[in-house]
Amino acid sequence: MAAPKPPTELEETVEVSIASSPCDIGSVPGLLNDIASQGRTHDLAADRDARLGLLEKARSLVAALETPRETMLKHVGAEVRDTYPTSTPLHNLPSTN
Repeated sequence: MAAPKPPTELEETVEVSIASSPCDIGSVPGLLNDIASQGRTHDLAADRDARLGLLEKARSLVAALETPRETMLKHVGAEVRDTYPTSTPLHNLPSTN
């Protein structure tokens, strides 16, 4: 049996506009309603669970509005911040002795 021939062209293509379109624009109206309702009906300063629920809805709203490109840039930026030091190491500071 002969080995399968590798494809010479991409057999499937991806629409490039996907990278610059909001991830879930259809869920935005419902999320906005949920956020407005929870914000009005709960004492967020006293009710930790209500505050965390509202925070989760707000994060879902951001995720729905972001494009895949924006999401990836955010994650790459977070990775760079976690990888490179943001302060001077102590061994590089001048000695006072």
